[in-house]
Amino acid sequence: MQLHLAGGTWAEGLLQDDHSADVHPEVWDLPRHVLAAAPVRGVLIERGGKLPEDFPAILEDVRRTRDVVAERGPAA
Repeated sequence: MQLHLAGGTWAEGLLQDDHSADVHPEVWDLPRHVLAAAPVRGVLIERGGKLPEDFPAILEDVRRTRDVVAERGPAA
């Protein structure tokens, strides 16, 4: 199984998965639940935006993703 994380924007009370921003704080609990329940073998961060200006934020999403995956421990 592969897990996809994406940034987005808020519109009319919904978080739109449009890859335009860093992964929102509200999203970070979701991969923890999925990683605990499913045999995830890879995580993909879907991001658009303005490179190179957004690159530091993208690297922060990568760091945070690695931290969340490490909390799970070795994959089964």
